[in-house]
Amino acid sequence: MTGRAAAEINAQISKALASWPSLDEPHLISRHDPASYIESPPYFQEAVKPSGIVDMVMFFLMYEPTHFSGFGISRRERQGIFTEREIEIGKLLLPHLRCAVTISKVLMSVPLQASGWPKRSMRSGAPVGQ
Repeated sequence: MTGRAAAEINAQISKALASWPSLDEPHLISRHDPASYIESPPYFQEAVKPSGIVDMVMFFLMYEPTHFSGFGISRRERQGIFTEREIEIGKLLLPHLRCAVTISKVLMSVPLQASGWPKRSMRSGAPVGQ
């Protein structure tokens, strides 16, 4: 992905989240973006369409002024657009993935070497993280 494409996607996500009803509701291109939007941006023309992608869903995990986490999945023509059942299954993952992101943020904020965390785990013979 080019820097221009990443900037375009980030701008679109920020714009969408400013008025989004809930982080529990995913963004689907097939449901939330007009066809005119899909026809114009360079990212869609240069990367999405040539790949045969017909739908994309973005699940939002966390959105703060200094942090955004989410995950996206795309579908190609032979798979068709996402169904309501697939969206509901994806939503079941949200609490678990949000927990993982929160744990990751906490671990990143603590200097692990100073805490002795890796040494303790290695010395006890327990797998790292226990």
